[in-house]
Amino acid sequence: MLRKLRHFWNQKFPFLVLDSIPDFLSRKILTSQIKITTDITSYKDISFKVANTAQELEQAFELVQDTYLKMGLTSDSNNLKRILKYNLLPTTLVIVAKYKEKVIATVSIISDSSFGLPIDEVSDITKLRYSQKNIAEISALVIARGWRRNNKKIYMPLVMYGIKIAESTLNIDEFVLVTNLAGKVFYNNIYGSKNLIKKKARYGSLNNADAHPQRIIPVESVSTLKKIKITGWSNFYEVYDKFPWKYCSDFSYTDYNGVFTKKRLETYYYFYVENIHRFGKSLSNKEIIHLQNIYNLDQELCVLKIDDLEKSNERRKTRFMVNIKMKDKDSGTEYQLIDLSQTGLKVKCDSRNAFAKNLTVLLHIREGLVIEMTISKAWQDRTLAGFHISSVDQVLWNSFISELNAKTPQAKDYKIAS
Repeated sequence: MLRKLRHFWNQKFPFLVLDSIPDFLSRKILTSQIKITTDITSYKDISFKVANTAQELEQAFELVQDTYLKMGLTSDSNNLKRILKYNLLPTTLVIVAKYKEKVIATVSIISDSSFGLPIDEVSDITKLRYSQKNIAEISALVIARGWRRNNKKIYMPLVMYGIKIAESTLNIDEFVLVTNLAGKVFYNNIYGSKNLIKKKARYGSLNNADAHPQRIIPVESVSTLKKIKITGWSNFYEVYDKFPWKYCSDFSYTDYNGVFTKKRLETYYYFYVENIHRFGKSLSNKEIIHLQNIYNLDQELCVLKIDDLEKSNERRKTRFMVNIKMKDKDSGTEYQLIDLSQTGLKVKCDSRNAFAKNLTVLLHIREGLVIEMTISKAWQDRTLAGFHISSVDQVLWNSFISELNAKTPQAKDYKIAS
């Protein structure tokens, strides 16, 4: 009883107070505790990167499991690693902080997909999914015990690096997360996060822990970050924008293709093979199709099939995520085609000014197969744009779509590995 009272007084009461006072006052109190350490010598042998090896992934999941056990967030003492179904996907970026070769902190950035997101357990984000934005969840953020005393030394660069990588490589527009009361107060005041529900929920899969689902919109967070004064910097946004920890962070992943290299997919494939048995028959048919298509490494074109997840009626059809070069027939501007359906395309370009309202483009499918089409812009978000197909050689296009369909296995043909 005494322990519970002490825990409440030390861990919960201060944040109940901060949550109840005006924002400007709680923000002032919180930010007075933040110390941004950018001295090179203090980060010697520390690095921040995307986990790309089996060893890094396993160390990260072992750290999460060990931390959750000690915090009472799980009672599963039989497993040494906490691996969720989302960790089977290469679209989940496991970010790690390493001291020499040892993982000392980790956070996962989980892209929304047919798997859904962990937040679905405590909050309905259907409206977000239909907002034409790319969503990802910040999850499983833990720092090893010996490194928590200087928490902000590891926390700030770890999370900032993860957000920057997710924005630049996966084109994430909005982030969601589920946190406790302390995290809610912190994210509300520092990142300008919005509460997704009015009252706290209970996180059943984390031993009914308090759950406060949050939404972070990076564009809107800028104004909040600029209000925060940090010693040695004009404001907190300047720290985020200039990211002084660049020298010890791996920014080799500059675009979508940088994350989905064959080598990285192979690492995840072997991780997937070794861990798929953990989920038995709990995966849905849609999730099984999703996994099987991702890990069929011999397929050049079809990477992913998702049904009925599109935002508009016209695009609510079977779609494929692909990796095809596309060129403007007139200007020669190159685009990256990353998503297609029977009637539409999703296109990426390094310049946000390169998307005209109407384009005549050439799709370089492979040697000897180039499809010309006229497309009209339906929407644009920074360096991404969606187009409707206005005209195309329908026979050739239907043949190509049929080829993709033929390469997409059905759920009934898939068997869970034993």
